Amino acid sequence: ELTGKGGTSGVIMIFLLVFVFIAVLGILAAIAIPAYQDYTTRARTSEGAAIGKSAADAVANYYHVHQMVPVTLGQAGYVPPASQAIRSVEIDADNGTVSVIMAKAPIEGKALLLIPALDANNRIVWTCASKDIPDKFLPHDCRQKK
Repeated sequence: ELTGKGGTSGVIMIFLLVFVFIAVLGILAAIAIPAYQDYTTRARTSEGAAIGKSAADAVANYYHVHQMVPVTLGQAGYVPPASQAIRSVEIDADNGTVSVIMAKAPIEGKALLLIPALDANNRIVWTCASKDIPDKFLPHDCRQKK
C-alpha cells in the first residue's frame, strides 16, 4: 500500500543510519574514555617522577658536599615547583628516600619513591619504585621487574 502512495521516501533508512551512527559512536566512546584516563594518569605520574628526580639530584648534591642526608628538602636547597598533579615532595631523613605524593585520582595520596643507594664509587644511585601505584601508571624505569 505504501508503494502505491509514493512509499516512505527513505525516512526509515535515515532513522536506521542515525541509530547505527549513535551506536558506533557509543562503542568508540566506551573504548576511548578509559584509555584517555589511563594516559592522563601516566602523564601525571611521569611529571611526579621528573619532580622527584630533581629533588633527588638536590639531595645527592647535598650529600656529596656534607656527607650526610639533609633533614628537609629545603635544607638541600630544593623548592618543589607548583603542580596540580603533586600534593607534596618529602624526604625521609633516616634513609634519604624521596617521596612524591600524588594529588589526583585514581592515584591520589599514593607515593612514588626514589630510593638511594651508594655504588662502588660512593656515588648515590636512585631507584624509582612505588608500593601503592599500579605498574600500568608508572614510568617504565619505575615498574617492578618481573
